[in-house]
Amino acid sequence: MTDNFANKKEASAALKYWKTQLGLRDWFIKLRFTEGAFGDNKNNTGFCDFDFSNKSALITIANLNEYERGNLVIKQPQEQVLIHELLHCLYPIKYKNEEINSEIVSELQHQVLEQIAKTLFAEKYKLNINWFNNK
Repeated sequence: MTDNFANKKEASAALKYWKTQLGLRDWFIKLRFTEGAFGDNKNNTGFCDFDFSNKSALITIANLNEYERGNLVIKQPQEQVLIHELLHCLYPIKYKNEEINSEIVSELQHQVLEQIAKTLFAEKYKLNINWFNNK
């Protein structure tokens, strides 16, 4: 187990495994990778653009170099990011306005999805949750 997938074959195998585990086998999901973190705060390592009615999603995962990984507060292995992004397909809430309530709900949802993703990843690899501390 490493922070990044070794190659596309390993990433595809992980996608297939987690689609089965999470009950998403009937979804059409494409994975793509981008160099470096992205988003407003350059701290995002994954994004899921999904269409719930068509059961399809495009998941983008960041390829981080050692320096970028070292600057994260917590470890974010690509497989754990994949799990988090797949969970968005199960909790299809999109926020289209800037209301404070939307921001709060979005943050709460991400906290729950992140905890579930970490727990599933840790269970698969028999890790203690403290393993995510990026010392």
